[in-house]
Amino acid sequence: MITSVNNEQIVELAKLHQKKYRDRLKLALVDGEHLIQEAYKAKVLTQVYGLNEDALLSDVPYTQVSESVMRKLCVTTSLSRFIGVIQIQEPLPLEDFVLVLDGVQDPGNVGTLLRSALAFDFTSIICLPGCADPYGPKAIAASQGALFQCSINPMNLEEFTTQLSLKSYDVIVSDVHHAASLQNLKFKIPCMLVLGSEGAGVSDDVKALATQRVRIDTNHVESLNVAMAGSILMHSLFVLKG
Repeated sequence: MITSVNNEQIVELAKLHQKKYRDRLKLALVDGEHLIQEAYKAKVLTQVYGLNEDALLSDVPYTQVSESVMRKLCVTTSLSRFIGVIQIQEPLPLEDFVLVLDGVQDPGNVGTLLRSALAFDFTSIICLPGCADPYGPKAIAASQGALFQCSINPMNLEEFTTQLSLKSYDVIVSDVHHAASLQNLKFKIPCMLVLGSEGAGVSDDVKALATQRVRIDTNHVESLNVAMAGSILMHSLFVLKG
């Protein structure tokens, strides 16, 4: 049992609260039994720490810790009984349906979009500069474990442009201005759906790469929250592909 918050192992794990260490070590923390179970199913769980004497999972290394240690590791404000460590996976080759997040800054929106992406077969995710870290605690929680079954591809604009040259993607940009209505959308496979930041939308540099722009017709409000709009668009493409 580990009781000291200054234990070397605990100090190193606590660094995973910061993105730079998650990126460097290719590890992240998940908070609570549900997310740990989802990580286990996805085969990305490497270690569990908990308050209980008995292990949560018989075939995953387990270490009992004190409440003070657990508070140091917890990624939420409440005290969890279990904390898991996951391995951040290397990205897989892009599939035929790709979700592109261009500066989506709110981690809750990123996590919600990942949950919808898994539901509607957009499991290849490109994160362009300015996007919240999908492996941050709020994004992981909002994804409800969907993150563990998605392939996350961080890219800069140059790398993104290179990907477009390798395969003839239909690049569909969500835009409330100068765009065709969703009800008239026709697209080809493979395709990318691009969603922009909550305030500014898709950047001009990325818009310039679009093959078409699409909007969701609304009454009384000009636009929807990016997570809601993205979920509607992914569902529509999922249905249209048959």
